[in-house]
Amino acid sequence: MCADTLKDQVALRGTFTETEAWHFMEQMASAFAYMHSHNIVHRNIKLVNILCSRGVLKVVDFGLALFFTPGENIIAFGGTPGYMAPEVSEFEYKGPPADVWALGIVFTKLFLGLQFNGQDIIKVSPDTYDFIVVYSPPPSASEALVSLLTGMLLTDPSERFTMQEIVNHTWFKENHPMEV
Repeated sequence: MCADTLKDQVALRGTFTETEAWHFMEQMASAFAYMHSHNIVHRNIKLVNILCSRGVLKVVDFGLALFFTPGENIIAFGGTPGYMAPEVSEFEYKGPPADVWALGIVFTKLFLGLQFNGQDIIKVSPDTYDFIVVYSPPPSASEALVSLLTGMLLTDPSERFTMQEIVNHTWFKENHPMEV
């Protein structure tokens, strides 16, 4: 089967409106929530690992995916710079919040385009080697979208939304496109 990646779609379109992005975002959130509910973390969520064919998305490249035990740390380095959560560099982290971060970067790229680099929002403090997130949501984003994206890109992984919280977020309920 030949399909474009979501990166190809973003390159072609530039950016998406909230209405245009809703269907893609809903599919991704549901897919990763399902994986997390079965104790699987992808660990390499990015635009090129999501295929798009006729509006249907498929997650691919499970080469870094792992089964995880809730509450236990993953001791492994993996992912793609620009999509990796700050805590991944510590080589010991909880898997699901790192997936949430990466998906937050993917969602943000739908609205800002390919020029947005997830690494640009992580600054390292030279004195402490702590990460500081300096995220600014898309300028035209609704209040609900800002809430969703900000909750996905919190520095502290324990405060980040879970995939299930993302699926149930107000933005998905308020912005459901009308069926034609």
